[in-house]
Amino acid sequence: AQRAIVGALRGTLGSSVSIVAEEEEAAVDEARVRTDVVVDETPVEEATIYVDPLDGTREFVEGRLANVQCLVGVAVGGRPVAGVVGLPFSSRLIYAYGDTVVGLEAAAGERAVSGDGGEPWVEACLDESGLAEREIVGGTGAKLLLVAENRASLAVTHTKTRPWDTCAWEAILAARSL
Repeated sequence: AQRAIVGALRGTLGSSVSIVAEEEEAAVDEARVRTDVVVDETPVEEATIYVDPLDGTREFVEGRLANVQCLVGVAVGGRPVAGVVGLPFSSRLIYAYGDTVVGLEAAAGERAVSGDGGEPWVEACLDESGLAEREIVGGTGAKLLLVAENRASLAVTHTKTRPWDTCAWEAILAARSL
C-alpha cells in the first residue's frame, strides 16, 4: 500500500515533495493521483506529506478491521492543512482541506476513548476529563474518527504516536473547528 501511495504522489508531484512514511520506503510505482480535487498555490517544496498505509496494524492482525485506516496528511510550515483517511474494509473515504470536510457521519456521544496500555498517565488524563463513560479503542485513527464524528469527546493516544498517525486527522479536526 505504501509503495502505491508514495509512487502515485511522486508521479504527480515530483521528487521535490517531502514524504514521510511509516513503513520503510521501497521502490515505487509512479502512477498519477487526481489533481482536480484541491487547487492551491503552495509550492510542493513547502509541503510535507505524511503517509501511514496501515494505521491499526495490531487491529488488522487481530481481525478488528473496522479500526484499520489508511492515512495521508499534508502539512505546510509544520501545520496540517489537508487530510485523507481511507477505511478500506468499509469503503469509506474521509477528507478535508481548508474548512471543507467530506465523508464524516454525524453522531453524539460523551465518552473518552484510549488504548489498552493501562499507563498511569493515561488513567490520570481520563480521570481529569470527568467523563464517566470510557472505552478502549485500538488504532490512533479509530480514536480520532470517534472524536471527529462526535461519538467521543476525548481521545488519549499512546506516547509512540507519530505525525503520520495524526496529520490527516489534525487537518480534519481543524476543518471541523474541533
